[in-house]
Formats: sequence, structure tokens, C-alpha cells
Amino acid sequence: MAEASVAREADRATRALRAVELACLALGVLLIAALHVVAPTNGIDPLRITISQYGRSPLAPAFVLGVVLIAWGSAATLVLFVRTGVCRALSVPSIGIALWVIGMLGVALFPKADWAAGATWMGYLHRGASIVAFVALPVAILALAAREARRRGRLRRDSSFDHRLLTLALVLAVVVLAAIVVAGVLIGVAEASGTPWWMLFPIGLGERVLVGAELVALGLVVVAFACHPPDPARVA
Repeated sequence: MAEASVAREADRATRALRAVELACLALGVLLIAALHVVAPTNGIDPLRITISQYGRSPLAPAFVLGVVLIAWGSAATLVLFVRTGVCRALSVPSIGIALWVIGMLGVALFPKADWAAGATWMGYLHRGASIVAFVALPVAILALAAREARRRGRLRRDSSFDHRLLTLALVLAVVVLAAIVVAGVLIGVAEASGTPWWMLFPIGLGERVLVGAELVALGLVVVAFACHPPDPARVA
């Protein structure tokens, strides 16, 4: 009886965390998406201006709340992954997701600088937090999806649907990391030649595509593990 009661409590806690995870992620994404279509932030050019510019607009509180909600939802994801045996508390996936959460909170806490007016320490912290978040999440997803996609591909009891979700998440993570490397090389070459790097490509569009791909990949992994959690005894 005691064991059954503990199991029920654990199941209720898992369901509550799952609700927090999905609600925070969905609301956070919707809030930031809404800033693209409501006045006055709909005047910000999504092709050339980065998402962080919303943090300098009259609707900055909505931007900050959206980013914080995504961070909270991702933190709930991390706790769920550890509780359900998806990954260990100290592993590449858990550290990567933790750094993503910290990076997102840094983006919310430290506003983007007006670089035309001069650099600020808060602007550098914002940029550093953005880079950490951008790199850490796809690395975590890559580590998780690669291991599980291989394992589930060998197990008949797991559905091909889950395997496809994880494989797609793996592909997205690889594409995002490759795009980050290419962008870094282009920026480095531009800096060395004295060319304004932000003129090389539509940075606003590029950032939105990468962030969207990362969030989609995270969502695919969340759905796959929610449908069929792994055997905790086989966690790598």
C-alpha cells in the first residue's frame, strides 16, 4: 500500500510538472510571436532586427515575460527528464538544458544594448547569454536524440513514430549547430576585413529561424519521451 501511494504521488507530481512545462513553453512562444503583429512592435523589421529589440520597446515587459516563461518551461523539462530517467542530473543533456535556461534568463535580465550609442556591460552580458543559449540547447538535443534514436531503432516495442520524432530532432539540432558555425566564420571574416557583419545576411530572419528550429526540436524530444519514457536502468 505504501509503495502504491508513493507511486501515485510521483505520478501526480510528474503530471503537474508536465502541465507547467507545456503551459509555460506555449505561453512564452505565443507572447513573443504576438509581438510581431501587435502595435507598436509590429513596426520592428523581422528581417534585419533581432528578437531582443522587443526588449527595448514599449512592450518590453511582454518580451521579458515570454522569455522567462520559456526558461521556466525548459527548467520543468529538465526536471522531468531527470525524474523519468531520460538523462542523469550530471550529463551532457542536463548541463546543456541548464545552460539554455540560464542563457534565456540572462537574455531577459540584461537588455540588449543600443550599439549605435556605444557598448555597455549589460549589452555584453545579453550577447553572451544569447550565445550560450543558442549553442547549449542544440548540443543537449543532439546528445539526447542521437542516443535514443539509435536505441529505439533497435527496440520493436517502441513505435516508429517516436523514432521519427527523435530523428527529426537530431537533424534539426545538427542543422542549427552547422548554421551557427557558418555564421561565426562569416562574422569572423567580416570583422577581419572591416565589413559590417550585420550586413552580410538578414540577421533578424536568421535568428528567428534558428530559435524556431531549436524550439521545434525541443518540442519533438519532449513529445517523444512523454509518449514512451526510457527505461531508467538504461540511462546513459
